[in-house]
Amino acid sequence: SIVVGSIDTGVRYTHNALIGKYRGNLGGGSFDHNHNWWDPYSGSTAPEDTHNHGSHTVGTMVGDDGTGNQIGAAPGARWMACKGFNPDATEA
Repeated sequence: SIVVGSIDTGVRYTHNALIGKYRGNLGGGSFDHNHNWWDPYSGSTAPEDTHNHGSHTVGTMVGDDGTGNQIGAAPGARWMACKGFNPDATEA
């Protein structure tokens, strides 16, 4: 299967359009975030999105809420992510 990766502000993995495509979703409400998510800044153990941009871009890749709202360009793919922007850094 195809897995896409995101290096962005993070991902809100619980979002209705993203949760079903998360590679760490084991089904039945169980998740394995190891090797599916990495946060080098705050060390969050589960995917989070501090600025919402990463969730938006992952939605563009694989978004599908399972109720007919398939918006992702790669509907058969799953996703994994890391936070690639320091949420504590200030803009220049």
